[in-house]
Amino acid sequence: AYAQWAQITDYGSGITFPGLVWKMGPFRAGAEFRMFGKEFMGDYYNYSYEIERVSWDAMGGDDDDGAYVTKEQSLEAIPSGTGFYADAGAYLFDIIDIFGAYSQMKYDDSDVPSKSFYATAAPNTSFIPRISMAEGYFQQPNAEKLFSRESNGTTIGYRVGTAMGSGVMLVYDNKTIYHNGEPNRIMTIETVITFK
Repeated sequence: AYAQWAQITDYGSGITFPGLVWKMGPFRAGAEFRMFGKEFMGDYYNYSYEIERVSWDAMGGDDDDGAYVTKEQSLEAIPSGTGFYADAGAYLFDIIDIFGAYSQMKYDDSDVPSKSFYATAAPNTSFIPRISMAEGYFQQPNAEKLFSRESNGTTIGYRVGTAMGSGVMLVYDNKTIYHNGEPNRIMTIETVITFK
């Protein structure tokens, strides 16, 4: 059992209480009750953050001729709300680790998208030379309708990491993020250092 509290500097805060985690053999699960204040977003930094940092608002600006809006500025429009989070995962037959999470919020303003879904599948790479990790992932944050590509932030991608030495890994990340119904393909290569 646990509780959490988070604050976005100069904006709102959120509380998780109670939170519960369960694990038995290869299976695991968790659940939370969430209470978010105004101007707070639980998954502010997510897989689609690269294109959510700034977006175009066609009706914004002083003369309604459009304006750029940062993700930070968009926090000002988020009302307070309550909801839940639940996840489940399993490491099956020492072959693959699968995980899924779903959250739903009920905001004071019913027009705010309130459903989020996240899933990963990661095979065991111990038998593949020089491959330290591999995973496929799907994310849909703050959606009105799940599994719709029309929902901003829908992300589908995969990551592969190759060992470069003791504790050092080179990770290739290829993903497609949907924004305004259009796919945006992003590829990154990063160096990851792990400490044991």
